Amino acid sequence: MMIAFSTAGVFVLIDGIRELTRVLVIAHRYAYSEVDLWYNADSWAALVQLTLGLWLLIGTRGIVRFVRWLRTADSQAGDHTDDPDNR
Repeated sequence: MMIAFSTAGVFVLIDGIRELTRVLVIAHRYAYSEVDLWYNADSWAALVQLTLGLWLLIGTRGIVRFVRWLRTADSQAGDHTDDPDNR
């Protein structure tokens, strides 16, 4: 089942990348402003597709592990007791 979700995630992710590229090329060609780009429904749809594709590919456990890693990386980066400037 995990392989099926990962495969579906790859297809959704590839389509999301294609769609986001299309939106960005059109925005560049017609000189859209950033405001026009963020109010464009196609750009939001592409971002949702990318998010869904990543979620299907990585899975819930992978996302939780990534968030935990981010939290611990932040605490480990600030914990420099041997640094003389950090008092």
